[in-house]
Amino acid sequence: MLLSVKTRQKYLKYLGFYTGEIDGSAGPLTRKAYRALQERYFTRVQDIDGFYGKDTDKLLRNAYNVKVYTKNFRLEEFKCGCHGKHCTGYPHIIDSQLLINLQTLRDKFGSITITSGVRCS
Repeated sequence: MLLSVKTRQKYLKYLGFYTGEIDGSAGPLTRKAYRALQERYFTRVQDIDGFYGKDTDKLLRNAYNVKVYTKNFRLEEFKCGCHGKHCTGYPHIIDSQLLINLQTLRDKFGSITITSGVRCS
């Protein structure tokens, strides 16, 4: 199930993409925020459309989770390695417990490298 519009707006605001009121209405500012999120993270130009569907839902959840559950990871570290050949770059939702565990490892051992946290089929 896709996130509610209010939850999307909260997540987008937390990530710095949305400046409007959290009102549950997917108006022009919300659509502008969808597009900004897509432009920032999607691999393929054809996926950047300003609309909210299953791919943008996965992207928004991933961007939010990485920011909430880690201190010094970037979403790009988890991007699929196909480079847009088969997917948007974020075909699955990254498990929050995995993010917590990875942060614990990075805190303990310093720099650890993630080359891809999700993969497409």
